[in-house]
Amino acid sequence: LVSELGDETFIIAALLAMRNPRTEVLAGALAALWLMTALSATLGWAMPRMLSPALTHSIATVLFFVFSARLFWIGWTSDGKDEDEVAEVEK
Repeated sequence: LVSELGDETFIIAALLAMRNPRTEVLAGALAALWLMTALSATLGWAMPRMLSPALTHSIATVLFFVFSARLFWIGWTSDGKDEDEVAEVEK
């Protein structure tokens, strides 16, 4: 649980639960988690069998750098003014 506290989906689910029925938010979050787990497990099993290990490694390396560059870009271009979001969460 501690590792998920900063996750975007955790924050979105918490915000949704503040404004919508918690049962519906929980059902939606659990359904999304189940779907993503099934999809990830299926692709994790199938893709290495369809692609060579070298290509799989190359694709994973490129994706790692693309997603890390995206996170750096978001951090670099943010203005640092999160008062509106903090105020919304504190309501």
